[in-house]
Amino acid sequence: SFNKDRTQALYNHDGRTYISVKGGAKKKLAGSEFSNVLAKESIVTTGDDFDGGDYEITIVRTGLDSFEGRLLYSYDSDTIFYIKKGYEAEKVASNVYYFAQASNNKSLVYTDDGDIWKVTNFNEGGKPTKMTNTGEVWKVYGAGNLEHIYFLSYDDELFYLKGKKGKKIADDVEDVYMSLDGKHCYYVVDEEEVFCSSEGGKGKKIVTADDVDATVEGGRLFLMTEVDDVVTIYLMDGSKKKELYSYEYSYEYEDY
Repeated sequence: SFNKDRTQALYNHDGRTYISVKGGAKKKLAGSEFSNVLAKESIVTTGDDFDGGDYEITIVRTGLDSFEGRLLYSYDSDTIFYIKKGYEAEKVASNVYYFAQASNNKSLVYTDDGDIWKVTNFNEGGKPTKMTNTGEVWKVYGAGNLEHIYFLSYDDELFYLKGKKGKKIADDVEDVYMSLDGKHCYYVVDEEEVFCSSEGGKGKKIVTADDVDATVEGGRLFLMTEVDDVVTIYLMDGSKKKELYSYEYSYEYEDY
């Protein structure tokens, strides 16, 4: 990956992560390969893939001014690193499976061994604080500056983080999405119903359909529903939905 003006190159080699600044000598950042640069803004501007026969290289050009002050996630080691000033890497979290990052890049929550942990002091090596005491947390969700945290249990129960165990919001939850500001949590039940919980409140039904799909683009949630072969696409604004497009889906089969 390159920064905006291409003066910094972040790359993997021989199972390790390195950085080169202004074409200088490589500097080792971590003993495992990084998988993502964690940044809330849309950092990927362009990318290229090269197939060299014995190897494949993906080059990503980002809109970041610098990799200093950024978090790196490694799928290899389930670890998150922080790049300090001077391009020194600090490990801030280990055994990370699911996580959410604050948009101001000042805090991070993640799951480990069934509980939620929070890190704020990246420059000082992390020192995570345990946020729950249930042993049943599977996934964690948050956005904005992480003022509102939701989590999913191993039994597909959705909770709002309040106290060490949380406040239960819903059962049988299949998918969860957060609004960009972190105030609204959208969740899908039985692939047919979408609800919205605002700042930890009771879920409000947004839509019921024969089939529901959702996607987040540019931090905004889009819903696609199908009712009696009619597909409708909505843009979510808080707990309100705005219809963008609707069409009838036809099933056509050709005889062979």
